[in-house]
Amino acid sequence: MPCPHECADGVKCKPLCWIATTHVCRRWRNIALCAPSLWSTIDVPVNPEWTAELLRRSGKLPLYVRAWITDTSPESHKYSLELVFGQLHRIRELLYGTAGPLQMSIAKLLAGNAPLLRAVDLRGGFDDPQLPDGPEGGVTMFPALLSADRTPQLESMSLSVFLDNTAFPRPFTRNLKNFTLSIPYDGFGKLDLPTVLNILGEMPLLETFHLERRGILEDLRLEEMAHLPIIQLPHLYSLELTSSALECAALLNHLDLPYLLFLSVTAKDAGNDDFELIPALGPKIDTLGSIYRVDIDVDRTSFASPGSLRITGFDSDGPPYGRDSDYAIFEIKLRGYFYPVDVIPPLCRHVSLSSVQSLILRATCIDKRSLEALAQAMESLEYLIISGKLAHKHLLSALTPSPLADQDGTAGISEDAEESDSEQICNMPNLFSLTILRACLNTRAQFEAGDQGPWIEDLCDVLRERADAGCETPLVNIVRCSNVNKAMLSALQDALDEVDGEVTGEPNEVGENVGTFAGKFLQRI
Repeated sequence: MPCPHECADGVKCKPLCWIATTHVCRRWRNIALCAPSLWSTIDVPVNPEWTAELLRRSGKLPLYVRAWITDTSPESHKYSLELVFGQLHRIRELLYGTAGPLQMSIAKLLAGNAPLLRAVDLRGGFDDPQLPDGPEGGVTMFPALLSADRTPQLESMSLSVFLDNTAFPRPFTRNLKNFTLSIPYDGFGKLDLPTVLNILGEMPLLETFHLERRGILEDLRLEEMAHLPIIQLPHLYSLELTSSALECAALLNHLDLPYLLFLSVTAKDAGNDDFELIPALGPKIDTLGSIYRVDIDVDRTSFASPGSLRITGFDSDGPPYGRDSDYAIFEIKLRGYFYPVDVIPPLCRHVSLSSVQSLILRATCIDKRSLEALAQAMESLEYLIISGKLAHKHLLSALTPSPLADQDGTAGISEDAEESDSEQICNMPNLFSLTILRACLNTRAQFEAGDQGPWIEDLCDVLRERADAGCETPLVNIVRCSNVNKAMLSALQDALDEVDGEVTGEPNEVGENVGTFAGKFLQRI
């Protein structure tokens, strides 16, 4: 919840941090105590007398209220909350969170009119959303203040509450621009996908939407979602989804987002449902525009446990809503997924990667097929950073030119054998900067004997073949690799001299056993 003032160094502070100025001199004290704008930000205290004093000193200005009740029961704040929410018509921004259930007396106060409210953040447990004594003797649903007639200026809303499908008032506020919905656990209230889509359909001005479902939505099938309408959100530029792969796919398939600028998808149960998610991602990522850089990494707590495959795309042009020039336009995280063999090839088929100029690969579990799929899809690639065991095992096959194949998949054969030999195609033909990072490139015995080793010899041959096939000659950077000696760097430089290339790197002073912990660590980074 933003404060209307900041400290001198630009760091946001507590509402009454300025109180120290009242001790400078009598004049400063009088000015501070009589300035309503300094008292309009309220952290609701336990003492109702102090709460009343804060409200009195704030005059008639709009209020910025933060009420975070950490006790299991809000009894200690009951009277202070009644005083503050009795001024609901003055509140401009509200954060209310509780560890226990919402008391009925407070719920009734929050069901009033809030004509100035622009931002609301509600967190906690609400056992019974039905409020008795509603309009015309009916029932008012909490949070009732979110209806269009009670909060006409509401633009930002964040909900992390136990709600079911009936808990949202109708008609819903239509001026909302920023919406965060965190669904704690299905066992406390099941907000299903059709209800989420219906809610979004009532927000035609929405610009950002963040959904986080901490549980798993059971019994969800895409074929059952086919009848749901497509929701058009013409102003939405930022979409963040954290849920099952299947629910993420269903939402992507049912949202029309022509202005999308940023997409983040975190699938918590990656597996078979990825086959539904990846095709749904394609059209949305293509909407984001040209992709300049792609990073692929694996997050995991240990080498033995499954982790999260993370794929991030960047653009070189700054967006209209003010980030740095090099910014992420999409993030895909598949939790609990270790081997991306079934993810990356379909991603290359469904997402256009032809504009990618820079690729950073830190995920050593990528296999040969996946690396070659990336290399074939990224025809404009100029910069490649590849690390660890992945570089040692599969880089050479991705760089090696292959015979030009005809339409039926057989290599083209001409009458002139020499002409046939020259018919080669290269992956990443424009690659001119290759960085090999933290890889073990030789055995310790070969390192200590001053032998360049077979891997470097093969790399030199591949670079010559690429030059003969008309590919760009790369600058090869050897960075923090192990078992690198002078003979390796010299052989690589000799090969690059033949094709006007260059190598950078420093030899190691001490060799390492590949079987030691350090050697394994270097290969698995």
